Amino acid sequence: MKNEYLRAIESFAFRAFLIAIGFQMLTLSILAFGSDEIATVHGSIIGIKESNMEQFKYDWKLQLFFFVSVFKVAGILLFGIPWAVLRFSKIFRDNGLETENNEG
Repeated sequence: MKNEYLRAIESFAFRAFLIAIGFQMLTLSILAFGSDEIATVHGSIIGIKESNMEQFKYDWKLQLFFFVSVFKVAGILLFGIPWAVLRFSKIFRDNGLETENNEG
């Protein structure tokens, strides 16, 4: 029963890690290809003056890049490392060998 719980946690961690990577890719593609347009829309919504729009676009890119980097570190620490530990742990290898030996 313990092995089933560990497998479920491993599966959850892997899926969450993939979702985090996908979100990072989406955010970085926005940063690379559409950041000026999105910054202009956001700046007009929150009331940034046209004279300050260039500084706002620069600040927005830095903040988005910082957010993606923090999100990447959090994704690796919270989901990537636990998945790798569970995936390559001795518990799973030993249980797999025991079931193969019992069947044969």
